[in-house]
Amino acid sequence: MEEKGISLTKFGLVLITFIIGFSLLLVITIVILSQKILIVGEGFQFTTIQDAVDAAKPGDTIFVTASLSPYEEAVEITDKSKIDIIGVGNPILDGSTLPAGSTGITITNSSRINIQRLTMQKYVIDELGIDPGGAGIFIEESSSRNIFVRNHLLQNEREGIFEFGGNSLFIGNELNGNLFEGIDSNAIKNTFIANEFIENGFLSPPEDTVDAFDIEEESILIKNTLRDNADDAIDVDDDFNIIIANSAFDNGEGGIILDNGSSNNILIRNNWEDNTEDGILLDNRAANNVVLSNKIIGNVRDGIRVGDRTRDNLIKNNIVFDNGRGIFIRNDDFTFDQQNEVMKNKVVQNVGEGIFLEGAIANLISNNKITENNIGIFVIPKDENGDTTLANGNSIVSNKVEDNIVDGIHFQETFANLIEKNKINRNGDHGIFLDVESINNRIRFNQIVNNGIFDVVEQNIDTNIFEGNDCGVSDPNFVCLN
Repeated sequence: MEEKGISLTKFGLVLITFIIGFSLLLVITIVILSQKILIVGEGFQFTTIQDAVDAAKPGDTIFVTASLSPYEEAVEITDKSKIDIIGVGNPILDGSTLPAGSTGITITNSSRINIQRLTMQKYVIDELGIDPGGAGIFIEESSSRNIFVRNHLLQNEREGIFEFGGNSLFIGNELNGNLFEGIDSNAIKNTFIANEFIENGFLSPPEDTVDAFDIEEESILIKNTLRDNADDAIDVDDDFNIIIANSAFDNGEGGIILDNGSSNNILIRNNWEDNTEDGILLDNRAANNVVLSNKIIGNVRDGIRVGDRTRDNLIKNNIVFDNGRGIFIRNDDFTFDQQNEVMKNKVVQNVGEGIFLEGAIANLISNNKITENNIGIFVIPKDENGDTTLANGNSIVSNKVEDNIVDGIHFQETFANLIEKNKINRNGDHGIFLDVESINNRIRFNQIVNNGIFDVVEQNIDTNIFEGNDCGVSDPNFVCLN
């Protein structure tokens, strides 16, 4: 009897398990069947994208075929969620025949809209230039958590994508030839991966330009490519962005600008090459940013440019090669300690100065390789509108400053800086040059040998402090004996 009871119990458990499994399968089947596939194209349910969008329910997928392309539509997605819109065969939404001020796709009060493989092109701005008319895609602030994959935004008279929604994902889109930004993002917590920006921002008249890619805060940029755009490739207007492995080259102004006091951004392993102005610009009041392991090559003005009243930025392990100047730090406020750190960079073969400090105060320049530039490190005051800020309180420590064409380190009208434990060798003219107005600088425990004319020049005798240096020929001749 015991064995029979156990058998009945096992049978009951099996039966209950079967009923639960069957019920779950039934629920899943009902959910799947409730999700419809809607097709736009010749011979299918819909001949316009708008009609398919209007009919779509959460979970539906709309396939847009190329059979009726170009679709001359301004599509509005309003009060929708969880809809996929996927192009098949490169369908085109074309705005060239629509009224001025039309937008390719407008997303309002909607979330989890997934748009893939569509082309939005030639939407026309209205005479007043009212936002967002003329954009390829416009995402209103009421919309978030949307996805855009492998779309083409081409030759629109406003932005390729004009976005206010936030928490969205942009992957593999092409932004090409839009008269305003390729993407103008005015929202937070977006992720941009492997998008391509080409020839955006050429406004009319042609002397007016805008940036290719504007972002706000808390966004992530990975492996985007930006080339041949009219203005700066990337403009960061706010804080806490992570920018990794992007490439910006041949743009009309800079590679990237951290604007409006942007802070706490991280730039890692990006390439900033052959831009008309700077590779990287940390503009006025930028603070607590990290610039790490970037390649900054062939930019016309500065490889890295650090503006007035910037503070606590870390510039480390970058390759700064063949720019107009390597790293330029300026300051226009004699009361402001900047405390930027420039460490372990390779600053090589720049046309002008390797590192240029203009009115800079309380920065640390350490453990850099600064070679084959015109001047290795150049330190001068900043004169602006009759006001002069003298460079002071900077520490130049443990650098290799070698084989530069003119001087290794050149000071003009500076005071109270520290030059310590550097190797300053084989520079074309002088190892260290202190002009007549440079005073109270401390030069300690450096190796300064085999420079072309003098290892050390101190024009104002006995106004600076020399201690424990290994150097050979100096002017005056007793400096190297201290």
